[in-house]
Amino acid sequence: YGLIYTKANVYIQEKEKYAKKTFGVDIPLKGVVFNNPIPTLTVVCRRSLVLRYLGAVEDCSQTWKMGDYPMWIWFDLNSRIFFLKEVSSVYRLSGNSMSQRNDGNKRLLFLENSFDIANFFAKKALSDIDYNDFLIIKYLDLYNASIKEDTIHYKSYLLKLNNIKDKDWKVQAYLFILEVFQLRKLLTWFFKFKHY
Repeated sequence: YGLIYTKANVYIQEKEKYAKKTFGVDIPLKGVVFNNPIPTLTVVCRRSLVLRYLGAVEDCSQTWKMGDYPMWIWFDLNSRIFFLKEVSSVYRLSGNSMSQRNDGNKRLLFLENSFDIANFFAKKALSDIDYNDFLIIKYLDLYNASIKEDTIHYKSYLLKLNNIKDKDWKVQAYLFILEVFQLRKLLTWFFKFKHY
């Protein structure tokens, strides 16, 4: 194995209590490029592969706002990963961390940067069909995040989603309901009250 990771308990700083769910699950069937299930603080990896990774992304990693996610994608594409289904650490969830910022626009920028990183690898590694699925999933995630943060960015992601061919009927129905019946505000409200 090139990388091993475990689960982590999540401590919510603002509430001063542990979350009901742990952080860390199996790698998705289509890979880490689709979703990052790896808690960084639990990772152990081979030094030789880290050095290969650093050489492979040296020219493009300057604009990336994070160092762990691209590494996990690269490891998933270039080695085997093992998930040990045990808790080995505690992840402190703070409102000021890069991925959990209290500022919705900054959180959205972080998600957009995550998309840029995943897209860098997806364009090279995925088949045309899988890449199409990747774009649908990621644009839908960004569309929902834009609605959650109550920003106008949702329009650009809606346009990108509408330009993708071969969308699942459920995605088309979801977008139709939100847009035609103007239910975005209701979804924004739902996201505001949904807890971790």
